[in-house]
Amino acid sequence: MFEQIIFTTKPLLMRAKGLTEGLKGRTLITHFTYANVELTLAAYSDTPCLIFMIDDAIGEKEENEIKKLCQLKSTIRSFVVTSHDVYKKIRDIQNNYDGIFLYSSYIDIMEHNSTIVAIIKEKFSGGTRLPLVFVVDDDVFYAREIAKMLKSDYAVRICNSPDDLIAKIVKEEPNVIVMDYEMPGVNGGEITKLLKDNPNYQKIPVILTSGINYEMAEEIMKSRIFDDYVSKRQLRELKTKIEKFLNRE
Repeated sequence: MFEQIIFTTKPLLMRAKGLTEGLKGRTLITHFTYANVELTLAAYSDTPCLIFMIDDAIGEKEENEIKKLCQLKSTIRSFVVTSHDVYKKIRDIQNNYDGIFLYSSYIDIMEHNSTIVAIIKEKFSGGTRLPLVFVVDDDVFYAREIAKMLKSDYAVRICNSPDDLIAKIVKEEPNVIVMDYEMPGVNGGEITKLLKDNPNYQKIPVILTSGINYEMAEEIMKSRIFDDYVSKRQLRELKTKIEKFLNRE
């Protein structure tokens, strides 16, 4: 019996092989086509975890195939690794997936290999779940540095935009959100206010983490939108702040 089956498009094959190094048990990697998925599911119907790795090369036919699959067997416990662009095309069937990882480039999959494996293990292994922290920052460097600092103690998801945050939070609710302030379009204060106005998310602590000057940060904190503040120049304090909120739960 296979512990997981990975259905992948050809450009993501090597990334799929990289995932198997961290996953427990036997893994079958097979090419993603609608017919192949049907045949594979028929042969290995008792496999507990299915992983779909779908890249930008898929066309309208493949998009429809994904939708058909979910309608065919909506009880499949599945995880999706795909790009932001593809996610926009198939987001209407997102409730049929148990987890999702969105990448901006193939390099993201390689750099976040351990994060993807950790998410899959959390979803399907039945093990103890680490506290979940969302890091929201359009600066890829800072987001990765923060994630690297936190990943030994927490499950970390990077959101590179407010839209990315919304896409992820509907799938899984974090224990704490670490929020940048200055981002293109909607800033950190505006997206945090939207969360605080929503009964489903208003109790999630949001920590402002920004490189803005002290006077500006002080003014922003007076609005009481954020639950706490850590300067990007003093990130060593971040874990202490996170633990403070986790201990309240």
